Amino acid sequence: MQTIKDIMTTEVACTTPDTSLTEVARLMVEFECGEVPLVENFETKKVIGVITDRDIVCRTLGIGKNPMVCTAADCMTSPSITVNESMSVEDCLDLMKDNQIRRVPVVDKNGILSGIVSQVDLVDKVDEAVKVIQEVSKPGQTPSQIH
Repeated sequence: MQTIKDIMTTEVACTTPDTSLTEVARLMVEFECGEVPLVENFETKKVIGVITDRDIVCRTLGIGKNPMVCTAADCMTSPSITVNESMSVEDCLDLMKDNQIRRVPVVDKNGILSGIVSQVDLVDKVDEAVKVIQEVSKPGQTPSQIH
């Protein structure tokens, strides 16, 4: 059984609720991501929420707030849905579907941020599985010819 730890992205940006939205947006650009987990502090990295690019737009600009003076706390989603590293990929897919989310922070057994899983990570694994199935399904191949 494949677990979330097998497919998660481990180089994940994170920050704290008191971070300016300008800095959050800079992290999103630097890490090419649309969600940044928010942690209690950088020492414990205990996940307490998330902030998405959509949160910034809808919870500041969309209601007339000036994002240049807001912090992550002003528009974060908290508490955040998280998944454990040992969760199966199938269970994670169900959770994301049920909660209509595209990304989810991954925590270890102590609740500490260890990565993030996105729809792209899941699609990449599906594509990889399809390629293996196609390769294995080619007629006339012996087991030693399958990579």
